[in-house]
Amino acid sequence: LMLAVYDPNKGHSYVFESMKIVLKTHPDCHLIICGDHMGDEKILVENKLKSIIEKRYNIHLLDYIPNASKLIGQADILLIATQGTEAFGLTALEAMKYKKPIVSTEIDALRDTVGPDGIAGYCCDKNNHALYAKKIIYLLDNPDVKIQMGINGNKRLKEKFSAKLMANNYQSLFNKINKDKKEL
Repeated sequence: LMLAVYDPNKGHSYVFESMKIVLKTHPDCHLIICGDHMGDEKILVENKLKSIIEKRYNIHLLDYIPNASKLIGQADILLIATQGTEAFGLTALEAMKYKKPIVSTEIDALRDTVGPDGIAGYCCDKNNHALYAKKIIYLLDNPDVKIQMGINGNKRLKEKFSAKLMANNYQSLFNKINKDKKEL
């Protein structure tokens, strides 16, 4: 599953190149992509898909679906393939909520969200779609690992990204700013 707006920064072409490799060993694997778009972005992604993968019946490009994060619960793996910048890995946290492993590109906040490789998922170089495919295949071939990564991700979510922890961190930051202002 990939939840991403149809935008070049989100790495659809990268995922298609990876899926071309995955489908050689897992021809029954399906990829569902849900995302919002304006103008011709989705058409451009569809055209890119046609140019990369000849038999596309395993890849489903859907429009925006309200509450699409609930689809994560039905997926095996969440894919994030950002190619530029990502301010925060909210979609990764949603995968952790549903105990799903993540295969992501190693971009900005995604590494901080996903954590060390092999715990809750993997972060791969944005120029190495073959490694990205290898990680997907590994998870598909190793259901016990996939389940454990999902459990680890859920634990990471609760330990590092709970609302209470984030509120406490913001409060500490505000206290520090106020203290620094008083010292000036």
